Amino acid sequence: MKNKINKKSNLIKIISFLTFFIIIFNLKKIYSINYSLNIEYDIYQINYTKIYYVKSSDNLLSSFSILNNIGAYYDELSGQAHLCEHIFFKNKYNNTYIKYTPSNSGAYYNAATFNDFIIFYFTSNNKYILKNIDTFLYSAFNPSFNEIDVNTEKNVVITELNTGYQDENIYKIFSKYYKPTGGTVNDIKKIDYNILYNYWKSNYKPENLTIIIYSSLPFHYFENSITNYFKGEIKYIKKEKIYLKNYQEIKNSLYNPDSNFYKNFINFINKEIKDFNTLENQDYFYFYIETKNNIIYYDLLSEIINKKYEDSNIMNNDNLEISSSFIPTKLANYFIIKIKKTQQKEANFYKNYLFNIINSIDYKDLEYAYLKSYSDYLYFFSSNFDFIQFFSFLVGLNILGEIKKFLNP
Repeated sequence: MKNKINKKSNLIKIISFLTFFIIIFNLKKIYSINYSLNIEYDIYQINYTKIYYVKSSDNLLSSFSILNNIGAYYDELSGQAHLCEHIFFKNKYNNTYIKYTPSNSGAYYNAATFNDFIIFYFTSNNKYILKNIDTFLYSAFNPSFNEIDVNTEKNVVITELNTGYQDENIYKIFSKYYKPTGGTVNDIKKIDYNILYNYWKSNYKPENLTIIIYSSLPFHYFENSITNYFKGEIKYIKKEKIYLKNYQEIKNSLYNPDSNFYKNFINFINKEIKDFNTLENQDYFYFYIETKNNIIYYDLLSEIINKKYEDSNIMNNDNLEISSSFIPTKLANYFIIKIKKTQQKEANFYKNYLFNIINSIDYKDLEYAYLKSYSDYLYFFSSNFDFIQFFSFLVGLNILGEIKKFLNP
């Protein structure tokens, strides 16, 4: 009897699993073809501080971020901003490290340092959202770390730098606009408690901060939490919207050789991609272009070059190592292609190889790059924790407008 029950139970499990798999498979098909996403957000201001309130459909979770517009670029000793990222969670609230308040309520939290800004963010159950907001804002304006905390986090950062890999040649390319976000070991060693505390007090001020809220709870629910730390009247500025079309809408409107988007992209290539600046070291060539415009086109071009290089390498066994990337900052953007040297070839050999790739681009390549980037945006915009980091990143770089144009061409 027991064996029969077990066999029956196992059969039920198998049938249930297969049913679940079929449902999920069909949902994925529906999601990939018909899924669209409408993101609405309101912009407020309290004195010099902007507040972005993004309406969420999630009735359980909310997300929150503090964006400090003083990033690594403004470091006097490289690594100050990055060290603040670490030490933020060593500030104390009611004699307890800040990090324990969100973690004890089941929240996910993190921070990230960029060239132009630094963000602190979390996703929390709505029951504890106000408590966690209060904790984060308290930490921003009340540094309570001590010398032991500073020395502990310095060792953590130095370990990160020693075990991680920072491509110094990339920093050479745009050093006038960019500093190593992690810092350098020599500079980190020079930072003591007094230097970091004074840096914090100078830079963690309301006028340097932006607040971002992603929640289904109404905005007025958060107002008191904000005005406890930002003095003044909250004023409504405007409403904005980002619409992510579904696959079929994109397919119908963009991708054929006669589409304006394709023609504009080819015109961009013909006008902008005429030559590359070159940096060389023992193992690599770096070909790069500095630009302030067309960030979306450069990003798509980067995707296309990576894909065409991979396809060519598979078919022809070229044994080349190429990686293309687009790195944005507020002051300038850099389109960079890194190629590992092989067979003692000169720079012009690799330049010609790149131009052959670029000149062979057709509308199918653009379709691939657009849909890949679009699916990335859809992914980042579809979960609370990814959303709050990604949206904060776009706000920090001041490129929300460019992204809206890209998503709604």
